[in-house]
Parts: sequence; C-alpha cells; structure tokens
Amino acid sequence: MRFKIGSMVLGLCLASSGWAEPTISQDVLDAVASDGSARIMVRLDVPFTPEGELSEAEIAAQRSLIADTQDSFESELKSSINNSGIDDPSGIGGAISLINKAIKFETVAYVAMQVTGVSLSAMLNDDSVARISLDRPDDASLTSGLKVIGADVVHADGNTGAGQTVAVVGSGVDSLPNVLGEHEACFSTANDSLVNKVSSVCPSGELEQTGTGAGAACDVFNCDHESKVAQVLTAVAPDVSLIPVQVYSEFALACSGPMPCGRSYQSDQVRALEYLLKLKQDGVDISAVNLSLNGGVKQAGSCDDDSRKESVDNLLSVGVVTIASAGNQGFADGVQAPACISSVVAVGATDASGGIAEFSNRGGELDLLAPGVMSVGGEDLQGTSYAAPMVVGSYALVRAAKPDADIAEVMGLLRDSGQEVDGMTRIRVDKVISNTEFCESGNINVNNVVKICINGNCNSSGVKITCNSENCQWCNANNNCDNILYNNVTSISGGSISCIKGQCNYNVKIGNGGSSSGSFSCASKVAGFEKLTLTVTKPANGTITTTDNTINCGETCQADYEIG
Repeated sequence: MRFKIGSMVLGLCLASSGWAEPTISQDVLDAVASDGSARIMVRLDVPFTPEGELSEAEIAAQRSLIADTQDSFESELKSSINNSGIDDPSGIGGAISLINKAIKFETVAYVAMQVTGVSLSAMLNDDSVARISLDRPDDASLTSGLKVIGADVVHADGNTGAGQTVAVVGSGVDSLPNVLGEHEACFSTANDSLVNKVSSVCPSGELEQTGTGAGAACDVFNCDHESKVAQVLTAVAPDVSLIPVQVYSEFALACSGPMPCGRSYQSDQVRALEYLLKLKQDGVDISAVNLSLNGGVKQAGSCDDDSRKESVDNLLSVGVVTIASAGNQGFADGVQAPACISSVVAVGATDASGGIAEFSNRGGELDLLAPGVMSVGGEDLQGTSYAAPMVVGSYALVRAAKPDADIAEVMGLLRDSGQEVDGMTRIRVDKVISNTEFCESGNINVNNVVKICINGNCNSSGVKITCNSENCQWCNANNNCDNILYNNVTSISGGSISCIKGQCNYNVKIGNGGSSSGSFSCASKVAGFEKLTLTVTKPANGTITTTDNTINCGETCQADYEIG
C-alpha cells in the first residue's frame, strides 16, 4: 500500500474508459502455444469506480453495465467461432463448451475462462476486450513473535480484539472456535485439461459453496496452510471473529511438492473478494482481509494491472483493508503479487534476532515488517505468510481500541509507532494502544516539572532521571550516574528506581537523612508527543513546590504532560 491509503480513500475513482487496444500478456501466448489451452482473466472495457464511492443507484447501474458487457462479449465470442466454421479439436470440450463454463463477476468487469488458440484469436478482434492476462495459480507463502510486537502487553490491558471480524482467504481453516460459520465460503475450479487436471475441493464438490463448513481446509498438500495462518492471527487477537474463505483447487500436476497439491487461481480469489464485499454491504462488519498467497514472480514496482486490483479497491472503498505477504524469495528490490498492488498492505518478515529475515522479500513496495519465524502449537513456522496475520491481528487490536479510526489512521499509527529495522518499520502494537508503554531511551528531567525540597532548599537543578526500554536511573546534567551531587553540594547517598512497562517508582536518599520517593510513567513518542505522568510524595521535614502554578500540592502532587 506504500501508505497511500489516505489518498486512495479520497481518490479511488477510476471511472475512465478508452483503453487504447486489447493487450495480452506473453505468458498467455506461451501457455496456449505449449499446452494448447490456457486459463485466462479477460478485463472488459467498462468504466469502473469502487462501489464505496457510489450511491445505491449508481452501484446498480455499474453492475448492470458490467453484466450487459459480459453477456455481449460471450455472445459475440461464440458467434465469431461459429462463423469461422472451426471448432477446437483438442479433446477438452471444444471452444464453445469452454465459453459456457466461464466465470462472470458481478462487481468487476472480468471474465475468467479456459481458452484455446481458436477462442483466443477470436477475442483479440473484440473491441470490448481491454486486457487478457493469465489466471495464474498462486501458492502458499511458506518458508514467538507476540512479545516482539507487544501483543502480550495489549492483552494484559484487556484488549483481545473482541468485536472485530477479519477474513482469511486461502486454503481453508479447521478447528477454531471463533469462526463465523454462517459466513464461510468456498470458491474452487475444475477442468479436464489434458495438461493438468484440476478439481474442486469445496466440501460439496461444487465450484462454489457458502455456509457452515464451506471454508474448511482442503485435504491435499499445502491445505493446512491457512489453519496455521489463522492460529497466528488469533494468537495476536484471541477474540477476533474469523471468516474463512477457501479458494484452493486440487492440481494433479504442476506442484512444488508432493502431488496432488492445493493451489489457488486468481479468479477464485476475485470471487472471494467479491463475496466479502457483498457481506460488508449486507452489514457484516469486516475490517481486514488476510492474503498469505503469492505468484512467484518478482515485482520491482506496483502491479496495478493485476486482476485483483479492482476487487481490493472495492473493499478499501467500504472500509476493508487487504493485507498480504510479500513472499519468501529473498528479493532485495521487489515483492510478489498480490502484495505489489498499490492498495494492498505488503508485509515482510523479521527473524528471531529481530532483523529482516533472509528469506523475506523487501524493497520499495514493502509497507511493514512483522515476525515471520515463530512457534505455534509446538510447530516451528517460518515465512511472510505468518508475518501478514501478525499485522492483521494487530490491526484488529487497534480497531478494537479505536473503533472510529479509519484505515489510513490505523496504518499510520502502526507505522509511526513501530521499531525501525534497516529503514523499514516492524510493528509494535503496544506502542499504539497500551496504557503501560515502555520508556524510550532519553532523559526525563524531573526538576523541570516538580522540585523536591529538603529542609526548605528547593534548588535541585541538574538532577534528572535517564531511562531506556528496561530501567531508569538518577544522573546529573553531564550524564554521570555514579556520585551525583544534589544542589551541587549534597551527595545522593543511595536509593532506587524500578520500572515495569513504563511505570516507575523511585526512592532516593539525599544528604544526612533526607529522602524523597514517588512514581512516574513514561510513554514512547506517539503521534508527535510524549506523555509524562509524575507523582511526588512530600519528604520528611520538607515541602513540595512546582514551577507550574496549575498544580496544587499537598502530601502528594501529580500531573500529566505532553512534552515535545
């Protein structure tokens, strides 16, 4: 997303037609030449505006135009093939039969279908065709981070993501109690290609299924992937509600491991994103979508010609952010689709040492980092697939704490409050929403706020407290923390400061019998300011005065400050 969501929300309107001419990707031509057929995504020449920017009447009109153009395209394609007098002799049903099996989407102007050379040639002469791309099957993005991102601190504050709903799109999810069964779905593909037989893995055996059990994990190689992704997500946000959407199909061949295997066509992912858009429009308050899938090709820049882009923008326009894994090829200057889509949040992985994982893709298209090496349920996991749900879970925690925050605000907070790692940001959700944050390295000059007076002497300039992420100590103006002089005369003879998650207590002995004790909390810099709370208790035989006349001190005094 490159953190352009603010401008995306304001300017998602892409309502411009006038495609110059049909374009076709080389991999489509190569597939037809080598295999005799290819599965493609056809973008039709229809103006498009994300539905969140439209009125109900305008949404209906845009959907009607899409449907009419799809029907016309299909009719013209059949007519062109019939008039040529040639049908496809390859034995996979003929060109007309394949057209009858095409998938037409309701909210975006695409048609997914299997084509042969005959049907491909015919559609190249159709003025309604804008772009033809390969319906590429994606794979799982494979290769303990709760404390690293501060989720444990947020949980201790009582925030576990309750009330938030997120979708996990991939191989399906098994055996988690917080699945919204009535909204589960499956979108899968089947074809009888002689090159690679593909079968539906929906539990019903159909190509589409919704309702309880529809989003269950498939049972071939790779099909346990999203169950692990969901485990990571719910470790970060234990009470978030999940909508699993299964988009895998069973491939007899073309597997990176054992055969058969589960892979996901982009067209089925578009069907899933369209389904989630309709759920949102029907009142299901989905806040985020996890896509731990990638297509294996390096993208050094944005890939906004990807067939999933308009579906992602539809979701973004109604307040649903799509978060995707960057991929595990170790690219230094690129990520994989769909993470390269400019309106998707691209997530890379850090390793156990806190640095960028060697396997993680990175570069200008990367938005955030999160732990990608961890142990869940006794199993060691590794991959950007598991970094992405860390961010999705953190997003849900922030939305639970800040329900009125929009996508741009939440993503900005996660970016601005995170930890810098090699020029990129690793998330720290506790820095965004926790009430007990760690101190950042730096000085807290107590005497600029409250003077500690012993025997009437209140001139305590030069004494300060220096804090880091774990503890604080008394130091002088020269950062000498050993033999500190109070008022440049009386030695601070002893005492202690202890801090736990930003809440500090101190007790200091000054001179012959004088002492002072109190507490303060320090917060990291968030949204441009630091918050400092200081409480001081009156020492024996002493008084407390302040340089701020708005503070009334008796036995104790306390104040909150926004510094910087």
